[in-house]
Amino acid sequence: PVCWGLSFRQASSTRSTVLKQNSARNSHTCAVKRADDLPIGWGADYYGQVSGTPTSTAVKQISAKGHHTCAVKMADNLPICWGRNESYSNTPTSTALKQISAGDQFVCAVKMADDLP
Repeated sequence: PVCWGLSFRQASSTRSTVLKQNSARNSHTCAVKRADDLPIGWGADYYGQVSGTPTSTAVKQISAKGHHTCAVKMADNLPICWGRNESYSNTPTSTALKQISAGDQFVCAVKMADDLP
């Protein structure tokens, strides 16, 4: 990736890893590596939003926000979240997902099934 701007705790520092998707928020950045679909994180790590990155779980999509990150697992399309668990934002649903988006203290997602909640 190529990053620029204010680099608090190296959140915008450039990495030499080829990525398929990235998500940068506040003071940390997370991404999905192209070679193996594994997540990678860098920047501030006050609440485990970087060190808690699941390095052995392939993901298809990732979203970083505030002090937590969520992703959709490749194997079963279930969400996985790490970092600060504000307002239970890291307590994921057991519903298969197409896409996920982390908010400050909440998470929203698009379900795999086309049914309504």
